[in-house]
Amino acid sequence: MRTLSGDEGSSDPDCYSLMKPTFRNTFASLWSRPDPVLAQASVAGELLVAKIRLGLATVLLIIPVIDSLFFPVEPKEAIVGVSLTAATFLLSAGCLFSDLA
Repeated sequence: MRTLSGDEGSSDPDCYSLMKPTFRNTFASLWSRPDPVLAQASVAGELLVAKIRLGLATVLLIIPVIDSLFFPVEPKEAIVGVSLTAATFLLSAGCLFSDLA
């Protein structure tokens, strides 16, 4: 029967090899499979971030559309604003729907 004293842990070669920080141990731990619960939580977090990103892009898209409809001072400015925020919106929507698939 093994006891849990501090002296025996240092004589065990397996324990020493796990605790020694080497490049191989670090690299292997980075590429190991994640815990299934942690992987599921990360997927849920990514979907939440994608939904928030799409909501913010929608709010940003409303601003130049309202500006170009009600205050048409500079048409080039409105076209640039709408096109850039529409591209942001489409990119955000593409990221969200690719995560759902």
